[in-house]
Amino acid sequence: MRTIFGKYLMFVFALMLIGCDSDDFSWYKSFESADTNPMGTYVLRQELPNIFPNSKITDIKGSTFDFFRDDYLTDEHYFFIHSDTYIIPNYTWEEVMWYVNQGGSAFISAYNFSSEFKDSLGIGTITFSIRPDKSVRYSVKKPEGEKAYVYTEQSKNKSYFTGYNPQNTEVLGYVEFEDKSREPNFIKVYYGEGYLLLHTEPVLFSNYEMLKTDHFKYVTDVFSYLDEADIVWDNYRTERRNSMASDGDGGFFSSLGFVMKHKSLKMAFLTLLALGILYLLFNSKRRQRAQEVILPYSNHTLDFTKTLSELYRYNPDHTAITKYKINYFLEQLRMNYNITARDTEKDFSEILAAKSGADLETCQNLVNTINSYRTRNYLNKTDFARIRSLIETFNRK
Repeated sequence: MRTIFGKYLMFVFALMLIGCDSDDFSWYKSFESADTNPMGTYVLRQELPNIFPNSKITDIKGSTFDFFRDDYLTDEHYFFIHSDTYIIPNYTWEEVMWYVNQGGSAFISAYNFSSEFKDSLGIGTITFSIRPDKSVRYSVKKPEGEKAYVYTEQSKNKSYFTGYNPQNTEVLGYVEFEDKSREPNFIKVYYGEGYLLLHTEPVLFSNYEMLKTDHFKYVTDVFSYLDEADIVWDNYRTERRNSMASDGDGGFFSSLGFVMKHKSLKMAFLTLLALGILYLLFNSKRRQRAQEVILPYSNHTLDFTKTLSELYRYNPDHTAITKYKINYFLEQLRMNYNITARDTEKDFSEILAAKSGADLETCQNLVNTINSYRTRNYLNKTDFARIRSLIETFNRK
């Protein structure tokens, strides 16, 4: 038994050691505001109230399509930051474009734009890869002149606009590579009564870049083209909301998928599962020892009463039982009315009538009978019946 237990214990320790040998974070590009990994947007979402102090910020937690169809937005800014826009269906983007056409605005940063944008706005993009350690220069137009920021890239994916309509488009920023090529990566497209701010480098809004020295200034410069209006944030669990068949956070299996995606959480879950299985295995071999049944104490009052009744049935002693009856009645008077037969201040019958509320005649008959029986040495069945009748009459009155 000890040998088997030792093997299981070594197996559990091995799982725990494997679980400890893992990275503390993931470089997966989720761009979700609940993600604190390098490629999440948790920092940006927390700083939005500081960047837009007079704006109300609303997180879309259900279907984006239903949100735009049912909430009747007017002049809010719509925010979307992700690797590409294909994660949201085209019919949802149609609702967003209709909202912009009616006078709304949208800020969208992605490497790739879906056909809904390309066909409606007449834009084109190109995506390519560079070495992760290359330096890239990003610039934003400002009223006082163009401001540039140098980034040492962690992401090898790069994108910029290859075409746009000059009649309704204004270039607001550029990306410049080491080969000195300068391409537009931030544009403002007027559409109907509203406009869209399109950006091709979502990683610049990630936690990793926001926490670097002065890199947050690039973000504030980009957002300076948005006026003070309420914000609709569409980066709350975007992938999960759009990958599940129903709205919401996905339930148990989507949460389990999140656990299994991170190595440390996965090993902790497997360790917990192994411990649960071991507990069931060892507990199933345990046998419960037979316990002694302890019965409650019996009530012997009824048995005692039956014994006395049988005793007086076959060996009647009316003298003793009559005196017991009288003594019991006098004890009741002492407890209930605090009077005894030895009281001499007044006649005992008067005291009993005054305190009990019974009439004087009943009390006198009862007291006289008691005094008479207490002096007699022999009492019969008729005497017992008489004293019992008088006591019951007194109790009723």
